[in-house]
Amino acid sequence: MKQITISEVGPRDGLQSVDTILSTEGKLTWIEAEYGAGVREIEVGSFVSQKLLPQMADTAAVVKGARRHTDLVIAVLVPNARGCEAALEAGAHKISIPLSLSETHSLKNVRRDHAQMLEEIAACQALVSQVPEAERPCFEVGLATAFGCTIEGAVDEAFVIDMAARVLELGVAEVGLSDTTGMGNPAQLERSGIGHLAALRRVSSYRRASAQHPRSGSGECLTGGRVGHYYPRQLPGRPGRLPVCSGRQWQYRDRRSGLYARVYGVFNRD
Repeated sequence: MKQITISEVGPRDGLQSVDTILSTEGKLTWIEAEYGAGVREIEVGSFVSQKLLPQMADTAAVVKGARRHTDLVIAVLVPNARGCEAALEAGAHKISIPLSLSETHSLKNVRRDHAQMLEEIAACQALVSQVPEAERPCFEVGLATAFGCTIEGAVDEAFVIDMAARVLELGVAEVGLSDTTGMGNPAQLERSGIGHLAALRRVSSYRRASAQHPRSGSGECLTGGRVGHYYPRQLPGRPGRLPVCSGRQWQYRDRRSGLYARVYGVFNRD
């Protein structure tokens, strides 16, 4: 039986979008319940401006509290190098930074264009590389709006793959294709997965490609059977937003290079 990993993102993605601020104790109680249910990877918060997202002001304390479980992967989101520094200081095991392929979306989301975001990613990678390898957290880049943007519309697939290659060349551990807006479809997923592999082969030092959790879908289920060599790998989840179709992550391993790429999609119903 293939292994399936459930990566919980509710304490970050869920709480940042509601006005009510859950206490640190409440968040840790939530994380404890998830851990008790068998979840071993949880995105517990984000290191962003407290003025913009006061819901995330206690992320360092949440990371510290969650570290009591030695077999729990504690993930956080950061928008820039300053956030990465805070994540490293707090002791997060996985650090994610979003790079929206829609430049308009990027400017609205993190107030930076593509060139500025690539500079931030390079700065974050430099910080992570300073950590001793045995203690070094996984640094991943989520290519947001990879399957379409509600502001700009369609995102050119060749541009998606080109940006994936550019990010890989910076030395990051993981790169993901995110269906941020729920506009993706199975055909796109297949083409992007194949293109992702092409990007891998362009970067000889690269060893891993992954994917970030997608948002609520528009009605398309990205679990089509035409993906060929891919197989279900990971289920992203948030309580109360369970997928109609199982969230699927497919993995393809290139026999020549030994490299592998992973990309997934899910359709959620509120």
